[in-house]
Amino acid sequence: MSSSKLSGLCIAILATDVFDQSELIAPRRLLHHGGAHADVIAPGEKNQIKGWSKGDWVETVPVDVQLKNAIAADYDALLLSGG
Repeated sequence: MSSSKLSGLCIAILATDVFDQSELIAPRRLLHHGGAHADVIAPGEKNQIKGWSKGDWVETVPVDVQLKNAIAADYDALLLSGG
C-alpha cells in the first residue's frame, strides 16, 4: 500500500475528444502511481475519447463515468487539463 498523500483519494478528470495527449495521460498515470483513483469523466454517451498530439489523432482513453452520471460528492478533487 502506498504511503503517498494521494493514497485513497478519488480524482475526477474531466475531458473530451481532442484532449491533449500530454495533459491527460501523464497526469492520470502519476495520480495512479501516487495511490489515487482517477476517473475519466466525459460528456455524451461515448465509452472512449480520442487524444490529439502534434496534429494527429493518438491514443484513445476509456471513459469511466459519463458526465450526466457523475456525482461531485464522490470525488476529492477535479483535474481540468488544458492551458
